[in-house]
Amino acid sequence: MIALNQRLKIEQNLILRRKLFAKIVQFSFEELKEYLSETLGSAFVKLDAEMEETHLPRSELVSDSDGSLSREIISCLPLARLDDTTESVAEFLAFNLDNNGHLLVTVEEVEQRFNVEREVVYKAIQALKDIGPEGVLLGTVTGFGDSAAYVQPDIVIDVKNDEFVVEVKEIDIAHYLSWKPAQRGMLAFLCDAVEKRQRLLKLLGWKIVEFNTDFLLNLMKYPRRVKMKSIAKETNLSISTVSRAVCGKYAATPRGIYSLKSFFGRGYERSLLLEAVASILKEHPNWTDLRIASELSKEGICVARRTVNKYRRIVERVRKSEKSGTVLER
Repeated sequence: MIALNQRLKIEQNLILRRKLFAKIVQFSFEELKEYLSETLGSAFVKLDAEMEETHLPRSELVSDSDGSLSREIISCLPLARLDDTTESVAEFLAFNLDNNGHLLVTVEEVEQRFNVEREVVYKAIQALKDIGPEGVLLGTVTGFGDSAAYVQPDIVIDVKNDEFVVEVKEIDIAHYLSWKPAQRGMLAFLCDAVEKRQRLLKLLGWKIVEFNTDFLLNLMKYPRRVKMKSIAKETNLSISTVSRAVCGKYAATPRGIYSLKSFFGRGYERSLLLEAVASILKEHPNWTDLRIASELSKEGICVARRTVNKYRRIVERVRKSEKSGTVLER
């Protein structure tokens, strides 16, 4: 009985530590600094003030238009573990949410579009509820949309002596041997968790360099996106942990400050795709969907032909409505 109780206590402790690690990974630098200062006291937290000088901005007023509700949900879709058909339906539903969580299409429209049973649509809807913020599909979501705020990047990517360098804001937790053994154990865990967070963010920074050298050097218009699944596999972490590391964080680059979501995830911002497709169609209205997809790939946007076709139809509808003088809703 004693052995069982001890085992249960160990398992409960492990669960609590996993949750705490997930929280630490998700924190931005400022949030982590505040959390550790409140938990340990400011005397225990030493901030890294030794980062090399750089001409890049340490903070910047950044538009949060890339922080749309649709994009937030699409970036988390892998967590739902849906089959391909249901995931396609869920992605379509997410694209047709406004930033308050109202669904702008009917279940019947989705059934007809994908030629699926109603149960598939309901399964996709349930997935959005499971992974989305509170109030999604009820129209009561807050905190998404076009706004701006000063952000301080966790990652700095710069070019020095013709080579890229990646730096991450660091926090060192001082070790105090006067703490009791149990306290020292928690302090050691926090030190390890913070160090793992910093290593993961540095890896993400180098992945940005690896896949987006041309974008960072202003040779490509749009950034290429890396799937979180590949990062999770390389780091032996769960996709949800990688997603937490990406969420709410920014990187200072030679081209400005960008949300990490600009570089990692599955989907692309709807407005970005519309702008890119519209720009190509303006110059080349007779190009095929396949050729447009190929051209977008050269610019850093890798999407399927059917995705191009979807946005092509939207662009054409908008142009027709503008010519007729009618207003077309999303």
